[in-house]
Parts: sequence; C-alpha cells; structure tokens
Amino acid sequence: MKKNILLKCLSITTLLLAIVQIGSTQPKSSQRDFVYGGTMSPIPSYAAGISSKAVKDFHSRFAKINTESWYNNDGGIVSYFVNEGVTCRVMYDKNGNWKGTEQTYSEEGLPDHLRSAVKGTYFDYNITLVNEIQTMEGLVYIIHLENKSSLKNIRVNSDGEMDVRESYQKG
Repeated sequence: MKKNILLKCLSITTLLLAIVQIGSTQPKSSQRDFVYGGTMSPIPSYAAGISSKAVKDFHSRFAKINTESWYNNDGGIVSYFVNEGVTCRVMYDKNGNWKGTEQTYSEEGLPDHLRSAVKGTYFDYNITLVNEIQTMEGLVYIIHLENKSSLKNIRVNSDGEMDVRESYQKG
C-alpha cells in the first residue's frame, strides 16, 4: 500500500516537473506581441505548419544565423533569434510570404543621423530602446524615450521625420 502511494506521488511529481519545463520554453510576452499577437508554440522549422518558403527566405536574409526558433500562431509564422545583442523577429504569413522584420536594440545601434535628429529634438530625454521595423511599406523606427517626468514613444522614418506615438507622465 505504501509502495503504491509512493509510486503515485513520484509519478505526479515527475508529471508536474515536465509541465513546468515545457512551460518555461514559451516565449516571453515581448516575443509574442509584435505583428500577429496571440500565443505561439515553438516548433522545429521542418515540422508541419512551417512553410519551406519561409525557411528558405529566412536563410537568404540571415545566412549566418542557425539558432533561430520558429513559432506558429493564428496569423502566421514568426522566427526569433538574438544576434550580437540584437533581438530579431521575422514575420511570415501562413504561406511563407515575408511580412516584416523587427530588430530591437539599444541607442548605440541607431544610425547616427537619426540619433542626432532625435537627440536634437528631445535633448532632455534618454533613448531607452529602439525597435527597427522593416515591412514592404518601408523602414520605420519606434524610439522609446524617458526623462525624469515622462515617457514617450516616437516614430521616426528613415528620412528623420518624427511624430509622437505615445506620451505618458510619470507618477
């Protein structure tokens, strides 16, 4: 009787540990929210549901990357990887057509002319994060700014034209 109870407890513990380990492989919410939203499940690129067209396109764009993770969701396919401190997400539709690429990095990665333009206009703000978004429509940067009293997210196109997307007061 004691052996049966002990075996059942051990089985339940093993099952719970397996569930926790599987749950820890899910992407962080910041990895899920970009274009398609929703919850994604990591899957190997060769698995059913990942278009070979998407994989081929990915490797033509990022020939030196071989550590990417693939996620399938309701809106399409997302490949995620980190390269030299830059977080990258490449989005495809369900048919494997490229929809866009988002790269996230610090102020130092921003092109000098855009950095100068932003600092010239928002001189009392610090650049805390940059999202570089490339789509068929073109290239745009979402730049996150912060000072003592407020937060701003501005959109900057490749010509340096800026507009405030969001603005919040602290406290």
